[in-house]
Amino acid sequence: MTKLSRIHHRRKGGAASLGLVGLILSGLLGWGVWYLVSQATEPVEIQIIPFKIVKADFEHVVTEQGEVESSGKLEIRCMVEDPTSGGTEIIWIVEEGTYVKGPQTAEINGNETPQQLADQHKMTLEKLRELNPTLDTLIKDGKDIILKQGDLLVTFNKKSLQDARDNQNKAVVSAQSNVTASDNKVTQATISLEEYQKGTYLQDKQIIESEILVVQESLARARDTAKFSSRLAALGFLTAEQLKADLFAVKQTEVDLALVESRMDTLQKITKKKMEVGFQSDIKAAQAELNAKSAILEQEQNKLDEIDLNLTKCDIYAPAEGQVLYHNVYSSRSGRAEQVIEAGSRIRYRQIVVDLPNPQLMQVKAKINEGGIRYVRTDQDAVINVGALQGQVIKGKVIKVNQIPEPNAFFGSQVKEYGTYVAIIDPPETIRSGMTAEVKVLVERQEKALLIPVQALHEVAGHYFCLVQTEAGLETREIKIGSSNEKMIVIDTKAAKEAGIAGVQENDILVENLRAHMDTLKAGIPQNMQDADVKSIGTKGETVEAPKQQTGRPGASPSDGQQQPRGGGGNRQGGGMVARLDKNGDGKVSQDELPPGMPADVFKQLDKNKDGFIDKQEAAAMSGGGGRSGGGGRPGGAR
Repeated sequence: MTKLSRIHHRRKGGAASLGLVGLILSGLLGWGVWYLVSQATEPVEIQIIPFKIVKADFEHVVTEQGEVESSGKLEIRCMVEDPTSGGTEIIWIVEEGTYVKGPQTAEINGNETPQQLADQHKMTLEKLRELNPTLDTLIKDGKDIILKQGDLLVTFNKKSLQDARDNQNKAVVSAQSNVTASDNKVTQATISLEEYQKGTYLQDKQIIESEILVVQESLARARDTAKFSSRLAALGFLTAEQLKADLFAVKQTEVDLALVESRMDTLQKITKKKMEVGFQSDIKAAQAELNAKSAILEQEQNKLDEIDLNLTKCDIYAPAEGQVLYHNVYSSRSGRAEQVIEAGSRIRYRQIVVDLPNPQLMQVKAKINEGGIRYVRTDQDAVINVGALQGQVIKGKVIKVNQIPEPNAFFGSQVKEYGTYVAIIDPPETIRSGMTAEVKVLVERQEKALLIPVQALHEVAGHYFCLVQTEAGLETREIKIGSSNEKMIVIDTKAAKEAGIAGVQENDILVENLRAHMDTLKAGIPQNMQDADVKSIGTKGETVEAPKQQTGRPGASPSDGQQQPRGGGGNRQGGGMVARLDKNGDGKVSQDELPPGMPADVFKQLDKNKDGFIDKQEAAAMSGGGGRSGGGGRPGGAR
């Protein structure tokens, strides 16, 4: 046989096996239906389940599941500002659950100097300043100083920061060079001004003064010559032309003197000021350039210092003692992890990386649904049962109730839940964050109250009734009720006495399976109350009249004589079968109430909603009917 033939043979054999299994299951289901229907044809007498009223302690508690957490946890954040803005990568992180130690500190009185503190604790001043960047401020304020860092928690990738530091260091060196050049320009301009004021100007002034002296001497000689020539000309020793030439020489020398004195005046009043303003302008321009270059240098140096500071933040040390918990972020809607803390993860600036819970401040966060949150208030007592700490009863107190509901999961229930925080009083040493806990919030407590089960009560038009077993038989009595929980209701005897009704007393025997004896109960309820109860079933703004009986037969149902909808026979048959097999009168059939010999697998097949019971709708579907599911009444009552 070839390989292909063997594969084809296996496929045919598998299909045949599946078909055989299906036939067996169908046969079992059909046999179970036949067996139930055949057993349901014989009526079963419904027995009374008695309940004796006694005084007992009543407690109304709201119970929900929650998770243990610390209310005083330290949040360790990533304070590294990555230059690429893409987050900082975790290179190493301490294992989750590890207990770490905080830093070693020392007290100071505020009078020591940094060097004295360094010598006192046997370390270098540089090391002390590295551990305490604000050492001077700490000394001034008299606060503790750190002598040794706590345990290392996280190490981030430093490569991008180191590359950025190399580039920034080049920018700082270039800025320093520009500042040096600008500073030289300022010095040069200052020297040029001083050179003019103490050198060039004085030289020019002395030269002009020398020229003035020479011209003054020449003028004096010219005047003496002219005066002597005038005398000689008067005596006839000189001609008129000679005298005229000597007088012209005097005038020419006077003009030369005025010209030289004008140059001196121009030098002192104009040229000097012009040159000083020019040099001062050069000094100011050079100083402005120096200031600009210095500001750029300061900016570049600040960037370098910031990178150096970020490099020191790449190593995070424990600021206090505690147990390490990763701050993983999960979606409140889908439940998926949005951020997982592990080596290789990229962390944003100021994102929480690790939590260090305080074991002395623990609490439980529970989500209470909208049905129970109305009973919960702050300062209510609570009892906490931690699953991992079996047998330990832990006391608690409600400290906070959120006013805004928690976000619903995308595929979850639409019932709103509200976060409630319960502080743990004296938490045991073995408790840990993240443990699952059951919280029972004590809403109300009454001692020695008369209690009845909720299923023994029936409401009609705002009045409450129950069946009491007396020597004369079953008697319908109206009662007044008080507080209630999911199982028991408190009987308000004071309200019953004020209303003038008999009610019930301690040691009275009630019928607990009230649904099975509704005819007897309703026989004792005034007809006007029953009619009022039927009229109240309409929608808002609409009154529905009670339907009149179609037959004159005593005790006939309002639906007798009316045409039944097509396809409803299965529903009636299923309801009759449930009524016959229902031994405790709760309106459904449990596995214990089935006739002997009924297989458990068949019961599971018939229980469509997997609630552990077969109700009328499931029985109708089993019999082939198309019954419609109806709404339930008030707790313990049938409408």
